[in-house]
Amino acid sequence: SISYAAKELAEDLTMGIRNPKIVVVGVGEIGQDVCLNLVGTKLNDVTVVNRTIEKAEKLAIRCGFKSAGFDNLKEEIAKADIVISSVSGNEPLITKALIKDLIILSHKFFIDLSMPRSIENSVEEVLGTVVYNLDDIQQKTNEALEKRKASIPQVHAIIREAMLEFEDWSKE
Repeated sequence: SISYAAKELAEDLTMGIRNPKIVVVGVGEIGQDVCLNLVGTKLNDVTVVNRTIEKAEKLAIRCGFKSAGFDNLKEEIAKADIVISSVSGNEPLITKALIKDLIILSHKFFIDLSMPRSIENSVEEVLGTVVYNLDDIQQKTNEALEKRKASIPQVHAIIREAMLEFEDWSKE
């Protein structure tokens, strides 16, 4: 799924970061799936941000994360290594104007899972930021699917071997 691929991308991007901080913006279906995919991973310093703070708190408690409201969005982005956004709307929520004043000492990654986009393309013009969108995530999803397809012959071989062992056992 897209949310699983986003989790995989976040893991890849933070491989060299000790205790990476993640912000998940939006708790719709995709935002919830992202949070559930992050549970039990090394990416456990997660803050869930939503327009309705109660929804953010509910999901955060369920997953063992922290929560915040939109009024704290800029502060949460400032603390984050990765921002995963799945907010719906006509205009991007995360803009260059919102983050241009942030002090970014290392890379800050933005993963936009929204359609239309919730992260403005020009965010990447801010020094130290990298934006990934659905096209990038789709490529990662396709790569994962190809890996799974490539392992099908191995799975068939394992099943055949187990069936032969079972037949031998049942004859005895």
